[in-house]
Amino acid sequence: TEPCPYFQISDYLPTAFYEMLTSTFPDKQYFDFARADGNLLITDESAEGFLADRPAWQKLFDILASPSFFEDALSALGRTPFVRARGPAGLLPMKIQQPGERPGPFTREVAMHTKFSRFDPGTSLHAHTDQPSTVFTFLLYFPPPEWQPGYGGSTELYAPTNRKLLHNWSNNHLPLKAMESVVRSDYRPNTMFGFLKSTRSWHGVEPVSCPSGISRNALIVTYHLTEAMQRRFLFRGVNSFYRRVERPKFRKFGYLD
Repeated sequence: TEPCPYFQISDYLPTAFYEMLTSTFPDKQYFDFARADGNLLITDESAEGFLADRPAWQKLFDILASPSFFEDALSALGRTPFVRARGPAGLLPMKIQQPGERPGPFTREVAMHTKFSRFDPGTSLHAHTDQPSTVFTFLLYFPPPEWQPGYGGSTELYAPTNRKLLHNWSNNHLPLKAMESVVRSDYRPNTMFGFLKSTRSWHGVEPVSCPSGISRNALIVTYHLTEAMQRRFLFRGVNSFYRRVERPKFRKFGYLD
């Protein structure tokens, strides 16, 4: 439960299905976006070409985007973690976006987004808390067969060493040297690790030390409030409030221009 609600499940997928996904994880040529820290991504907007002839991956994506999977995930997590992460807003019902359906006035509608992630040697991921529109995130790990524990690759949940920067709804970024690890999710085959977005959901990845030619492979799955939800007055008002409160603190300590 600290620093934010999180969960981890070992041996998550059926073995044969997981092995099929691992053997067909996209090659480097498919990755079309690079973050400043070197993390290579295939976003869901660019994955269609890869999925066209990868039925196992298409099946996984269809499952993750289905209302039944989302409802099962909510049931397994329970309501209390959402209240802890989001306050009273965590009590509101949620549903996954479906074509032709409109949510009720108090229902929060979400959509699934995916990113294939590849970390080559020396790559890391700065500490952040995810966008305000994020509801929860989980990762599926796909280490190559030759991956060794000493190469690193764990996902870390952090707390800033300067506790005045602990709360960060607006998703300001901090360097890893400004953080201390609170929870470590070891990078192991067929493991799902997830957490709920909150003001304290700081996370990142320390530099990986794998040899050249292999990489830290993972699928990142996030459930975001839909664009229509983000246009609502309450969402915009809450985010504006947090920006006014948080940005001066991060600027004071030299983490914003």
